[in-house]
Amino acid sequence: MNLIYALILTALAGEPFTMERVVAVVGSEPVLHSEVITLMIESGTDEESAVHAAPGTGLYDSALEDLITEKLLVEAARRENVYPTREELQFAVDQSMEEARSGFSSEGEFIGYLASMGMTVGSLRASYETILAARMAGENFVRSRASR
Repeated sequence: MNLIYALILTALAGEPFTMERVVAVVGSEPVLHSEVITLMIESGTDEESAVHAAPGTGLYDSALEDLITEKLLVEAARRENVYPTREELQFAVDQSMEEARSGFSSEGEFIGYLASMGMTVGSLRASYETILAARMAGENFVRSRASR
């Protein structure tokens, strides 16, 4: 549930911020300012502090380092062929979608809430796919290395 709120809050923060600003590059993958802010909110930083955080501050830099580490793990997982399968990813996304829905009394309320935030069920699912694929790839890589 926290992840859905973090995604929505980041997308619709009270004050505008540049969502396309690249703050780092890992291999060929950019790390966006909005990804750092999303991770901060997801990790428990209040929305106001996260939205106004800037590079060079402790919380921001810590979240940025976490994202860089995650992207490095994803690249390593791809090289080692331990990236999650489509079935594994779909199962995890389905679980996350169900968890997000459980916070609402009906499907209509859930869809209405997403719509009020400028999102759809499809866009939320796509966000989950991106986030969970990276996390699962990193976990798979670490597990594969630990079992050697």
